[in-house]
Amino acid sequence: MENNSKRIRYFDKQSDVKQSRQVPVFETQELFGEVREIRLHHCGEEYRLILTKNNKMILTK
Repeated sequence: MENNSKRIRYFDKQSDVKQSRQVPVFETQELFGEVREIRLHHCGEEYRLILTKNNKMILTK
């Protein structure tokens, strides 16, 4: 049976093993898939995250 759950990597900003906070890291391919634009909802507002032709990201409200 195939496992469809997403893996979340964590990135430690410090090399110290004692760091208490880890930041999740997502691959853009996981977010965008085959599309060039996704919409995010945050605090009741909608934002657009767009991949340009040059693979730059633009976030607009």
